[in-house]
Amino acid sequence: DLSTEASRSAALLEVCRVGGARHVEALRDSSTFALWIGMWSIAASSDSSTEQRELHEALMQGYEVINGHFEEAFGGLMDLLMVQVRKPLTVRQFADAVGALVEGCSLRDRVTEGMANIVRATGPDGQMQEWTTFSIGLVALANEFFEPIPSTHA
Repeated sequence: DLSTEASRSAALLEVCRVGGARHVEALRDSSTFALWIGMWSIAASSDSSTEQRELHEALMQGYEVINGHFEEAFGGLMDLLMVQVRKPLTVRQFADAVGALVEGCSLRDRVTEGMANIVRATGPDGQMQEWTTFSIGLVALANEFFEPIPSTHA
């Protein structure tokens, strides 16, 4: 039921909790994620060689494609939950922030305990639910980037 602002807010919380956990799992279990991060390290180095510049351009092109997909998905979710981006922020900035957070959390999850299996009383009637640090951060990002669309425009 998404008929009220409270129900839409609860739905957003659940999307962040479950979707965020799955995103971290997917990156953590990916056989290519470590390679992706290694490429980032090379591209971000102070070396200004032609190869480094070409690698940087290729990474940026890859991010353009990935962010385009995420912006489309976030736009659909925003429509469904009747929220809009707070001005002067943009959906692209949200996608960049989410990407940076999930990559960092996924890297940390590979070597640090305590990034997942965080039990909190966030379910219906205060039921205990499992969270990840990324999911918690994703909720914080969503709360700062999005606001309900005023009912006069809904």
